[in-house]
Amino acid sequence: MKRQYIKKNYYFTFGQGHKTVDGVPMKDYHVLVRAENEEVAREIFIEKFTKVKMPTWDMFFTGYSEKQFEPQFFPKGEYARFEQE
Repeated sequence: MKRQYIKKNYYFTFGQGHKTVDGVPMKDYHVLVRAENEEVAREIFIEKFTKVKMPTWDMFFTGYSEKQFEPQFFPKGEYARFEQE
């Protein structure tokens, strides 16, 4: 039986010079991860996004909770979304 938990939204953002391995500038995008807590969200983000799409696994700026996130600073919106299983 799967463990029950409440998923929360966590938003991960990038610095001015951060580009994907395909050359996409990420400064105006965020990546959304729905997970039980920030630690799990960060692990999912690194495994499924930065290790795949970024030149190095640690190429991102920071993570925000739903309360902290200010979407107006990321005008291109959501680049990708992942969810804890």
